[in-house]
Parts: sequence; structure tokens; C-alpha cells
Amino acid sequence: MRLRDLDFKAKLGVAVAAVFVPFVVVLALVTLRYIEREFKASISQQQFALVKSVAASIDDKLGITQDEIAASAAQLKVEVDDLLDADKVQRFLDSERAVLAVFDNGLFVMSREGKLIAESPFRPGRRGRDISFREFYQRTMQVRRPYVSAPYLSTHNPSQPAVMITAPILDERGRVLAIVGGSLELRGHNILASLPTSRVGGGGYFYLSDLNRTLILHPEEGRVMQPAGTPGVNPLYDAAMAGFEGSGETVTSRGVRVISSFKRLERKDWVLSANFPTAEAYAPLVQVKRYFLFATLIGTAIVLVAARILAGRLLRPLAAVTSHVVSLPEKKGQERFMRLARTDEVGTLAHAFDGMVATLDRQEAERRELQSRLIQSDRLSALGLMAAGVAHEINNPLSYIDANLSWALDRLGEPATVPGGELRDALEQALEGARRVRNISQDLKRFARHDPAQRAPVDLATVIASAIRMSRKEIRSRAELVTRFGEVPPVQGSEGALTQVFLNLLVNAAQAIPEGHPEENRVAVSLSLAADGHVQVEVEDTGSGIPPEARARVFEPFFTTKPFGVGTGLGLSVCHGIVTSLGGEISFEDAKGRGTIFRVRLPVWSEGEREGAADAGLSTGAC
Repeated sequence: MRLRDLDFKAKLGVAVAAVFVPFVVVLALVTLRYIEREFKASISQQQFALVKSVAASIDDKLGITQDEIAASAAQLKVEVDDLLDADKVQRFLDSERAVLAVFDNGLFVMSREGKLIAESPFRPGRRGRDISFREFYQRTMQVRRPYVSAPYLSTHNPSQPAVMITAPILDERGRVLAIVGGSLELRGHNILASLPTSRVGGGGYFYLSDLNRTLILHPEEGRVMQPAGTPGVNPLYDAAMAGFEGSGETVTSRGVRVISSFKRLERKDWVLSANFPTAEAYAPLVQVKRYFLFATLIGTAIVLVAARILAGRLLRPLAAVTSHVVSLPEKKGQERFMRLARTDEVGTLAHAFDGMVATLDRQEAERRELQSRLIQSDRLSALGLMAAGVAHEINNPLSYIDANLSWALDRLGEPATVPGGELRDALEQALEGARRVRNISQDLKRFARHDPAQRAPVDLATVIASAIRMSRKEIRSRAELVTRFGEVPPVQGSEGALTQVFLNLLVNAAQAIPEGHPEENRVAVSLSLAADGHVQVEVEDTGSGIPPEARARVFEPFFTTKPFGVGTGLGLSVCHGIVTSLGGEISFEDAKGRGTIFRVRLPVWSEGEREGAADAGLSTGAC
């Protein structure tokens, strides 16, 4: 049958097939190429953004550790008059428990000549060791400011790779008197520990190296402090060593094709890298290609059958809708609405799309407003946690001190008409108010006097009462406070340190209970003498309790189950350090019904300890 013998519909079908099929094939290939290019670019951009974020986090952590060491150096200069007195320096280092919790490979103090003065934890036979050959000593002496070292093999924990954070102690003329250092094990549990275990996708990973191509952190512990690879094997890594930052495809020294991203740290000439195997990264692209080709074939068949009907009447409005959706990110305000004056399916789609845009705009505005309010509320809550309570407690007695003294002054001009009893009552009330203000001041002073190294007899009832007064405002809106104090002997410790322990436990107990309905909840504090002779304090709440998966990490530094912005994760870690340093124990268990019980056990103060404290020059009176 000849073409001219076919009917018009068949002729149109042949004509459309002759034009449309090659066009669809070319369009499919171009589109797939475009999708592939955009997909790969998007993956690379997202991975580089992730690496930048992780690099910024590492920079922040290094900054925190430098600040910690600088603060310790400044405090050491104030507290120790002779920086070459190894015993005094040792006691200072041992007292820096919060800093020791950060630096898992120890704290060190070195003389200007490069001799080890003291270290914590203490290692016998190491004082006076010459470490002037160490890069961190030489660079700190040169720059005379906080410094992050290159990786080195530790002798404190032999053969363990580590980095040292140092800070010099300078005299008035800017000369180095001594150097304080904190060491982080590169295979330890510290602020850098999460990087080697972090993953990009399922099989990707991060690693950290310096400009000498030495690996600092890597998922394979055996490669730490080993060369990252021979120059020339991985050109993209070579470019990163020369200053390149970004993403690209490359082949690793192990022969695996990956997407690699590189970002240099701000605080140290280290390069953070991430490798993501292309087989995993592009797996969704392969699937998309299959679906796209299948859809193209089906679409071609449909178009060939329905060309006469759909070509002119459907493709034009649909193309307009598609174009609008594709260009939507560049549009603003009313331009984002299609506002098509149609009543068919395309019009319904356009109207639904316009409604969706309006709804998303409203939801985004509500989300931003709610987020702003939550941030402001959290900030005000943090600022007012103690300040508001103390101001309230001081303001009440000051009010009637002012009123009674004003009344007494007004009556002193005419003493004959003022009964002596009334004047005496007014002055006694004013005196009682002044004593209340003094008690509040003493509570704050007791809390501020934090010297864990000092050992003296401490009356726990007084300490707990002080902590209760300071946390009362936090508790009263959440629960009723119940106290059960038995007669107990003094314990050994520091009033300031123990006040901090029980203030942390009381605030944690309160924050475990939602605000409102305090009559339905309680925070109970009991003080008693245990059967084994230890003084025991229990803080019990009726809050939400501790999740099973968090129990093993409760006393870890920087670990918290509270929402972001509420607490630092150091409270219970500090409590554990203080209590154990005093020879005591701290533990927790589920309360009957609901909530948690934290239990602190402390040894009783004895005369032998009193004499030891006196020999060491410590006060044996109340703190």
C-alpha cells in the first residue's frame, strides 16, 4: 500500500513518527546527559557543603581547646607563684578536672628550656625529661601564642599518636616563662573521636591530613600518622595539598573511584577530606536513567497515537506550567503564582499549584516566627535561671527593710510620741531582713568558692540548704520540694564544690519535670548516715527518667539528653569528677513508679584527715 492510499490519520501518524521519533531519541539523550551532569554537580556541591560544615566544627572544637589551655595557663600563673615548683604545678594540674576531661592524653607544664615540670595524670620518673626537640615546644616558643601541634607519637601513653594544644605563660615583657599543653589521642575518645566513625552515605568516610600528606585521623586506625599516598597517584589530592578546595572525581591510592571533597581548616594547616564511592553515589542516577528511558518509550507510543488530539491543545498549556515550575526559584512575590484563567485539568493544576505556593509561604512565615520566639524564650530562660531567683529573694527583704527603717526615721524626730516597743519591733524586722540578704549573699559566696583540692569538714545540711535556695525558683514551677534531713557528721570536701554538685542535681531533677501542675510532681532530697558509715544524699524526681540507651553515657563529658541549647553536657561529668575526687561515689537508678534517683555517698571527716589538712596548710574550718 502506497502512502497516498492511506487515510489522513495514518498519514499524520507516519509524518509524526518520522519527525517525532528521532526528536524524542535526541531529546532523551540530551536530557539524560543534562540530568547526569546536574545530578553529579549537585552531589559534589552537597558533599563539599558537608565537608565545609564538618571543617568549621573541627575549627570550633580546636578553638575551644585552645581557649581551655589558655585559661588554664592564665590561672596557673595566678595560683602558682613558682612555676618551677613541680609539686605545686602538679597539684594545680590535678585540680583541673574539667580540662582533663577534654584532653584524654593528659595535661603538661614545660619550662622555657623545654624540660617537663609536671604532667597529669602523673607518671613516675618523667619529671625533668627534655622535650625541647618536640615541634610543639619549638613552635610555641617562636609564636608565643596558643598553638596546635603536628601529630606526634606520645611518650605519656607510649606509641599512641596524638596532637598537643599549647599556650605559653608570658611575663610582663612578653618572654615565655613556661608552656601549658593539653594532649589529644588521635585514637582516643575526645572532641575529634567522631570524625573517623562518621560516614558519607553508606560507604563514604572522612579523613584528616596535614600538608606533609601525613594522615591525622582516618577510619583505619593503622593508617594514622602514615603517608596518605605517593604524589601523582591521586591528582585531586595533590591539588588539595597545593591549595585546591572543592569536589571532584578521582581514584584513590587503593584504586577505588570516588567523589572527593577537600577543605582546609582555618586554625591549622590541615586538610579535611571526604571520599564517597561513585558506585554508591551514582546508583540513584542509574535507576533514574532506566526509568527515564522506559517512560520515554511509553510516552512516544502515547504521543504517536494521540498526536492529533493532544499536540496543540495540551502540550502548550502544560509547557507553560512546566516552564513556570522550573523557573520558580528565580521568581519572587506575585510572579510565583500562575493565575491561569482555565477551567480544564490544566487550570485545576494551576489553581492547586497557586494554593500550594500560598500555603507554603504561610507555613514558612509561621515556622520562622515560631523559631524566633523559641530562640528568644530559650535565651531569656538561660539568662534568668539564677539571676531572677536571686533578685526576687533579695528584693523581698529589702522592701520591708526600707519600709521599717523609713518609718523609724520618721518617728525619731518625735521620740516622746513613739512607743518603744513599736520602734524596737520595726528595727528587729529590718534586722531580720538584713540577715536574709546576708544569707543569700553567703549562698552565692559559698557557690563561687570552688576549690576541689581543698579538704575541710563540711556540713552537708548547710550545703544542701544553700543549693535548694539557689534552685528554688527553678523547682517551684515544676514540683513540690520534699526534704528529709537526718543527723549526720561532717564530710570531707569543699563547700563550693559540693554546692555545685547538689545545685546541678537539683536543677537536672527540676528540668526533667515539665512546668505546670507542681502539685502532681515532687523533687525529694534526703540526707542520712548509711550502714557502712558513709553520709548519703539522695535527689529523687518524678520526671521522665533516663532512656536505657543513654544510661552508659550519663557521666560522659559533653553528653546530654536535653534539647539543643539547654545545658552543655558537662554538669553530671563535673559532679562525677568532684565526688570521686573526694573519695565518694555517685550513682543513679529508676525511682519507683517514675523518675530517677541520684545517690551521692561521701566519707565522713576524721581527726586524721584534719591533721593531714593542717599539715598541708589547708583550713579545717567551714568553707
